[in-house]
Amino acid sequence: KNRSEKKGRTDSLPFHTPERPKTLETTGVPNLQQENGGENHERSPFEDSNGLLKLQCINA
Repeated sequence: KNRSEKKGRTDSLPFHTPERPKTLETTGVPNLQQENGGENHERSPFEDSNGLLKLQCINA
């Protein structure tokens, strides 16, 4: 039982780990530029036209 639970959790972790960061980087970066006047605005009031650029500028 312990091995079964550990195997299931390990299988779920690697599957979500690579998919989560890839989705954020692949859908987050382009999505920000494509949807810079819709969900982005509601998500981050700091993001005007280039959410990523604005965020980086503020961070820098």
